[in-house]
Formats: sequence, structure tokens, C-alpha cells
Amino acid sequence: INGLRAFTKYYVQVRAIHYGKSLNVTNVNYKVEENTDYKEIITYDPSSTSSISDPTSFASSYPPGPTGLTSINLSWKRASGVFDHYRIYYNIGDFTPVVSPICLTNCVVVNSSQNLYQLVGVSARQNYYLSLVVCQDVSCSSYISYNKINHLTSPPVITSYAGIYSIDTAKNLGTLDKFFLNMALPDFNLGYIAGVDIFGCHSTSMANCNPSNVSFLLSTTTALAIDPAYDYTSNSILQISGIEPSSPYSYCFYSKPYIYNDLNAKTYIDAPLSTVRCQVPEIKAPSFSGFDIDSTCDLLKWQTPTTGVFDGFEIYYRLKSSVYEGSVPLNTTDGTYQRFIVNADITEYSTQQLPLVTGGAYDFGIRTIYRSADGQAFWLRSNNVSTDKLVKCPMSN
Repeated sequence: INGLRAFTKYYVQVRAIHYGKSLNVTNVNYKVEENTDYKEIITYDPSSTSSISDPTSFASSYPPGPTGLTSINLSWKRASGVFDHYRIYYNIGDFTPVVSPICLTNCVVVNSSQNLYQLVGVSARQNYYLSLVVCQDVSCSSYISYNKINHLTSPPVITSYAGIYSIDTAKNLGTLDKFFLNMALPDFNLGYIAGVDIFGCHSTSMANCNPSNVSFLLSTTTALAIDPAYDYTSNSILQISGIEPSSPYSYCFYSKPYIYNDLNAKTYIDAPLSTVRCQVPEIKAPSFSGFDIDSTCDLLKWQTPTTGVFDGFEIYYRLKSSVYEGSVPLNTTDGTYQRFIVNADITEYSTQQLPLVTGGAYDFGIRTIYRSADGQAFWLRSNNVSTDKLVKCPMSN
């Protein structure tokens, strides 16, 4: 309520009017209002000044996570009486604030109704002294002060960090040169870290990479490259490129968290939950189903896989002996098989195109393949064998 006289006693009452009054105006017994007791309120004397009941209440605390490096949370018990605003003065090292008509360097104005403020933009790991004053007028020609405090801009604890959970290999044909590291996210409600570095290595025929010697620091430009869009605070998957998909040797990776010390130098911190993870490149074979042959033994059919790495199909077959072997597993490296390749968009093949012996018993099989970069050799691994099927062509009783 504005516009009252200074140093005047007012009696205040709150009355609640029921919205149904207009609907029940003819009902003399309808209760239409409820009143509070009267309260006496005396406005301030113009000659009175503000006062601080508890000058020791001015206090600082740390914002959660790494924000505490460059911000300070401040609180205090409100002043009483007539005053215009608060001012917060701050400085690295002890000082006596110079209160002038205009709030200048290292000074902020705070509304008279507030008793909380976050001071931002301060320097990390510095000992700040802070002074809170109560200004009687807009130019702060007269003021009173709370007790001065000091605050070291550094969060009290370092959060735990679990590093790399697991490693996924290529998910499709377009990601053959990539690994996908499943990463832990730091909990900044428990403390802070300033960042993480990723270390890695790759075994070769001349060098061994194992959990004890993962020492090569990765970046966005190294042979094993980190995705430049990776943000350790929010991304749970880190993409690493530069993987040799046909390598039979392992890659190992390790994630190290760090902070900055008092000299602003990067310092790695102990992270017991962060462990080295190793992985041999592996082409993920598709989930394969639906391989069959029609009743006339004229048409092979199958369904195109929706996941996995492949760029074609290999169909293989051989003439069996007169004794049908039923579901004996096929040895797909057996040189007695005839083999040919069809493109990845093919889902059926006519046996009429094959030189089959009439009435012969045949083994038929199909599997997905991946052709190496030179376009000549086929990189086939046991986990790429998708489906084998023994059929007798033509079928007979």
C-alpha cells in the first residue's frame, strides 16, 4: 500500500467478499463476507534511520559444482528502518571500501527487499574480502555496515568420476573406422572437476597396447581422434575415429579427470572408479532371418538385415552324396563349395542360373559379407556367418 503518511498509525483489516453475493442478493441469510481482526501499523518517522539487528549475519557459501570457482553466494539478515538499497563491495585481499555516490569498480547495488545475492565473474582460487553496506539514500551519503567477511573461491570437494563404462564397435557400414565409448557423467551436485582428458593406444605387430601403458593423449587432430562436439558434462557417448576395422589387435582407452591448481596449471586427480577399457575391432554381423527355398527348388529367398555391417551376400552350395545329411552344420571354408556374390539390395536368387544336377541333393548357405577397402579381398569372420540351410534339390519323397 503506497501513498501513506509518514509516522502515522493506521488500522488495517482484510475483508473477503464471496463471489456468490451477486447471485444471492435477495437472500438475507446468505453469508457474503468474512473479516479479519484489525491490525495497527505505524509508518516510519521520516527522521528515523535504518538499523542492523545482526551485523554478523553477512555470510558466504559455495554454489554447486564448478560454478564455485567464479561465483559466490551471499546472504544476510535484512536491515530494518528506512533505507534505499544495499551495496556489496569486494576485493582480492583485505580492504576498506570507499563508498562514493556512484557504485563503481568491484561494487554491486542490491535491492532493499533482497537478502540473497550471487556475485558472479570473480577469479578462481582467490581470497576475496567482501563488505555489505546499507545506504540511507540513492547516493549512499549515509550508510551502516555489516561485518566484513572473506571467501576463497574454490568448491570444497571434487566429485567422483567413473570414466569409460564400455566400448561399442561399428554399428553400420558408415562407422567402420569408429569406436563409441560409453562415458560416465560427473555429478556436479557432489563437487566439481574442470575437465577430462582421453588417453589411448593401439596394439600392432611391433607394439603392445594394454591397460598398463595407455599413455597417448588424444585430441581432435590425432590419428585416433576425439569427436570435436564431445562435451564431458552432458554427452554420455564419445566417438573415436581412426580405428582400423580389420585390425586383429586391441585398442585401449582411459579417461582422466583434472582440476586447475593455485598456479592455474592442469592437475590430474585420482579417480578410482575410472578404469582402462580395451576392445578389438569387430564388424557387427547383421541379425539375419528368412533364408529359405521354394517347394520347386527354383528360388532362394531371404530378408535384408536392418542392422549390422555388410555390403553384400555370399551364396554358397555344393552337391552332396546320395545320402542326404539333413541338418549337418556346413563348413563354409570347405573348398568343395561353389561361391558367388550378390549385392546388398538383392533378396532372392533363381537356382535356374546355377549348373545344378537334376535330382541331386544340395547344401545351400548364405551369409553377409564385408569387402575390404581394396575391393579385392573379402574380410570374413566367423561371426559374419548369418544363416546356413541344407536343402535337397529337387525335393523328392
